[in-house]
Parts: sequence; structure tokens; C-alpha cells
Amino acid sequence: MTLSTIREGLAKNLGTIDGLRYAGSGFVAPTINPPYALIQPSTIDYHKAYANGLSEYSFVVTIVVGQVSERSGQALLDQFCDTSGAKSIRQALELDRTLNGSAYDCTVTAMRNYGSIVIGENNYLAAEFDVAVKSN
Repeated sequence: MTLSTIREGLAKNLGTIDGLRYAGSGFVAPTINPPYALIQPSTIDYHKAYANGLSEYSFVVTIVVGQVSERSGQALLDQFCDTSGAKSIRQALELDRTLNGSAYDCTVTAMRNYGSIVIGENNYLAAEFDVAVKSN
């Protein structure tokens, strides 16, 4: 499979969260309209099995909920960090673990860097999710 088809599968799974917008290209626009998800590849480990039978792709999915000064941002980000529920990033990304047939498995391994980030000239509240995808 290709990096693009895997990213499309991740975006499709994130699309099950009502109101969440995403940048499937992996590039942040200078201005965004939260809640917003950015899907970026981190690493690809080739040759995880003989005859190129398995590669492991690592992605970072960054969820941006709103400007730091907005009171509702933390409550919303907490919902995205929950292990289950209508806004759970983990639950959404693992909903179709084959990513529409482009992977053997998709697992959210961690949430990290909960806090402030700068996009353009604005401070936003965000969290990053590490995602491991196994594919051929």
C-alpha cells in the first residue's frame, strides 16, 4: 500500500467524529478552524518481515481544539483523549483497523504533548496521538 492510501484511511476513520476537520495532506494551513486534525507520517520501518511482507508506519495525529484562552477547549480536548465515546480519537482511529483495506492493523499507542501550540500567530490547545499502522 502507499502512504497516501494509509493516510486516507486514517482520515476516513477520523471522519466519524462529528465536526472534526482534518488536513489529510499533512500540512497546516496558516489559519485553521478548530476542532482540527493534522495527520503526519513520522517514520516508516521497512522489512519488518521477510520478502517485504510487512512495513510499520508511524503517524502523529495532532488534534487542535481552539485557542488557549477559550474555556471550552480543555473540556473538548479531554473528550478527544478519552479511550471511548463519540469524540474519542482512539476509538475513531481503531474503528476500521484495516483502514479500508490498506493495512493489517492500526493502533493508537499513546497520547502526548497535551498543551499549547502556535499556528500562524495564534496559541491553540492541542494534543498529539501516536498511531502505528502495519501494512505490506
